[in-house]
Amino acid sequence: ILVIGDLRTGNQIAHDAVSHAMATIEQLGRRNGDYVAFLRTDTDLVTKGEVWGKGDYAKGGPRQAQGRNLNYFDAIVLYTTGETEMTAQQKQDLLAFVRDDGKGLVAIHTATASFSRWLEFGEMVGGYFDNHPWNTFDAPVRVERPDSPIVKHLPKEFLIRDEMYQYRAPYARDKVD
Repeated sequence: ILVIGDLRTGNQIAHDAVSHAMATIEQLGRRNGDYVAFLRTDTDLVTKGEVWGKGDYAKGGPRQAQGRNLNYFDAIVLYTTGETEMTAQQKQDLLAFVRDDGKGLVAIHTATASFSRWLEFGEMVGGYFDNHPWNTFDAPVRVERPDSPIVKHLPKEFLIRDEMYQYRAPYARDKVD
């Protein structure tokens, strides 16, 4: 999986947990043997095009080094915020990665405050961050699709202490899965 913790926009200043979250995701995959995580603080690998190093490592350079692109990964985990730096082509490649290739996208916490000017992203993640009026509290969680492999290990209902987000359009409960 490709894990992107975007620190370049400057909007993560209030979210010191980004590096800890990325490390935890990597450790869980390693410990369980379920996946290998590539940790990045940029969006350079979010492309279906060729990825090359820079300088001596550029394509045709004396130490050319080709990197991975979306075709290598099964899922992307985004812990981003704001108007993350991606070209129009990268955005189309990300949409195709999920929509056409059937690959996974996990949007963590502030990721729903990303790409607010890109409607397809809001539709893909189920809505945009509006507010967190309740701050941190014991929030009830209801597993609505208990047969899904991603949640089948969870009880039907439980409490989690967290900062819960309220979403705005294009949020629609019947479209969120």
